[in-house]
Amino acid sequence: MKLAVFTSRYPAQVATFFERDMRALLEAGVEIDIFSVAPLDTSLWKHSLALLGPDQLPRDRIHHLTLAESRAGLGKGLRDRIARRDAIAILASAARYGAIPFAKTAYVLPKAWMWAERFADAGYDHVLAYWGNYAGTCAYAFHRLATPHVPFSIWLHAGTDLYFRRVFLREKLLYADNIITCCEFNVQYIAQEFGDIAGQLTPKIHVSHHGLDLTTFPCDPSPAARPSNRVIAVGRLAHDKGYDDLLRAAHVAVGQGVDLVVELIGDGPEQKPLAALAAQLGLGDRVQFRGWLPFAQVRTAMAQATVLVHPSTGLGDGLPNVVREAMAVGTPVIASDVAGIPDALRDGCGVLVPPRDVQALARAIVSTLADPAERMAMAARARARVEERYDLWRNGTRLAQVLQASSRPSGRGPLPLRQPVAAETSPRRFYDLIALDLIVNPPSSTFDPDHLDWSELRQAAERGGALVRVADVLKGITPDADLPPRFGEATAQACRRSQQVVELVDQLSTACTERGVAHAFIRTAESYPDTSRTIDLLVGDPSFAVDREITRAIHAVRRRGALHHRLAGVGSYTLPYGNRLLIRHGRLGRLGEHARLARLVVERARTRRMGTATPLAPTPADHVLILALHQLYTRPEFRLSDLHGAIAALRGPDLDWDYLFATALSTATVPSVGCYLQYLHRVYEAVSGRALVRDEMLNRFMTGLSRTGPALARDARFPRTWSAARLYVQNLRATLESGRWHSAVRLSLMPLVAALTAGTRRSVA
Repeated sequence: MKLAVFTSRYPAQVATFFERDMRALLEAGVEIDIFSVAPLDTSLWKHSLALLGPDQLPRDRIHHLTLAESRAGLGKGLRDRIARRDAIAILASAARYGAIPFAKTAYVLPKAWMWAERFADAGYDHVLAYWGNYAGTCAYAFHRLATPHVPFSIWLHAGTDLYFRRVFLREKLLYADNIITCCEFNVQYIAQEFGDIAGQLTPKIHVSHHGLDLTTFPCDPSPAARPSNRVIAVGRLAHDKGYDDLLRAAHVAVGQGVDLVVELIGDGPEQKPLAALAAQLGLGDRVQFRGWLPFAQVRTAMAQATVLVHPSTGLGDGLPNVVREAMAVGTPVIASDVAGIPDALRDGCGVLVPPRDVQALARAIVSTLADPAERMAMAARARARVEERYDLWRNGTRLAQVLQASSRPSGRGPLPLRQPVAAETSPRRFYDLIALDLIVNPPSSTFDPDHLDWSELRQAAERGGALVRVADVLKGITPDADLPPRFGEATAQACRRSQQVVELVDQLSTACTERGVAHAFIRTAESYPDTSRTIDLLVGDPSFAVDREITRAIHAVRRRGALHHRLAGVGSYTLPYGNRLLIRHGRLGRLGEHARLARLVVERARTRRMGTATPLAPTPADHVLILALHQLYTRPEFRLSDLHGAIAALRGPDLDWDYLFATALSTATVPSVGCYLQYLHRVYEAVSGRALVRDEMLNRFMTGLSRTGPALARDARFPRTWSAARLYVQNLRATLESGRWHSAVRLSLMPLVAALTAGTRRSVA
């Protein structure tokens, strides 16, 4: 097989896992050409690992383009109809993320077009985008022009190309024949973040761990082979690595009489602040900054350390290479319980601590340094796991087999970017409805689940955000039977994620209460025991200054939110464990057009049990109003957790129908709420055969909406775009008639915002 591999930069100062992966594919019999997006810097060849030298991969198989050659590619691409259409869609997606992502995207497209012209007849059997970001965009554009009939695969890693700034990623994932990722955590992350298309993505996801040549990683964990007090950390000195927490934990340990030395290997923007912090904490000579080192010296330093600490502050790395490398040389690892790190360290193969918890980190360091016998046992278990999961040659062979077995389905060639989604009568839709039926109408103990496809059911529950609830129902039906292993593992991971969200909600709720901030958590507690990665907090205070007070107790990093969030005055933050926080300041709706409804929600909010937390949440009627607005003007989706919450509210005894109608009338949202109620009514009829809403109540909301009704799909999908547009016009007219001018102005901007974000909207579920 001849493989075209697109990467961001090669050679590079640090490219160890890329070089290992490429060498493993070569050993498996794959012929490789590498296309590097960044221009060639010959001074970086000295950092290349010997295992991928010129003897293994000749330099003429590694391709670069000069700026002049890229400019020539621009002219060639703009003359091609497919390339022009691609460029419009891709750049529209990039524009949402700011000037730098837009510029980088514009930079790679001419390179792809030039390479497509040069290598269209090179005989490639497969195209692999090694990164999902700009290298992935380049590979996608190349494949569309040069090799549209051969398989296309994309490899996703971590923050660089999956967690943040996902430029055109949704389209690339749908287009790919294989999605390769480096850890099990990313499989669940993709299913959660792309829930509405998870059924299309998860069958083609493959985990390929970055491997190690274990013959070059001798392991001697005995205490006699290394000092008893050397704590090492390896990586770029950046804020997200959490090295300031390591220094503070070392200060706590020293204060308890522990003799230790901290060795930091790497360089970066935080070196001077970290040095100043070490001096401030009085650590003095106990902290050694060794700067950037070649990998051979890094490996030696890890093998001579007592313990390696990787205190990530949150979602950033997938599964850091230094964790695997330390495990391979017999050095115990203490690391944050985030992303893919638990996949490697659980079961006693390391020590996991909550991110940003200095006291927990200090306790882990003290206890590990004090117990040589446990260090040896932990190192032995870690080495066994490395040999089982992270062997370079075995993993390379498996990856080669995945790539060689791939085929491009006929008709997949150069397709339009935005294909219409046909009416779904597939097993995916069937199992969506099965999962919903299980949670809204739990079957009796005579229910026989053996006829179910457990994989389809698990995927439906995951993409609908209701995996734990579905699992609870199934365990209640057959308490003596275990769930299938993968179903059980996914449920356990979802439970751990839910607990993390509960802890964050509890901290935020306490912070709001202590500071007297009127608030309510929307679409959060209603989903429990399942949780979304996004915590949605509505506060009565219109000022962003309150955000600092609310988030002071947790590590929240402000980030550039979506365009409609910025226009609506929503603060967007990244939280520990890879979660996201949205703080809405006295407004609801796509563009913040509903200030009155927001005031009512906050005023009427009441406590709701969410595990160990009791946050304030909207009343059932307010919850239905919020879901109606969300479903119509954001991204249509068949989300089980929302459907269950809405159906439970409508079936419950506490729903105030008069308030629901009066509030919808006063906020000019009767068309939206009426459409949503009809949608819920039809979905519930599809799964239970019974009516959800009384006819007289449904008719009360649906007065004047007869033209909208027929657009509701027969297979439980939400209305198509043209139906939503009709409702938008009716809402805008009602808003103008009620004299709510500020809201009308915001609503009038919605078509413009929809046009600017059209390339990133989800297809209708």
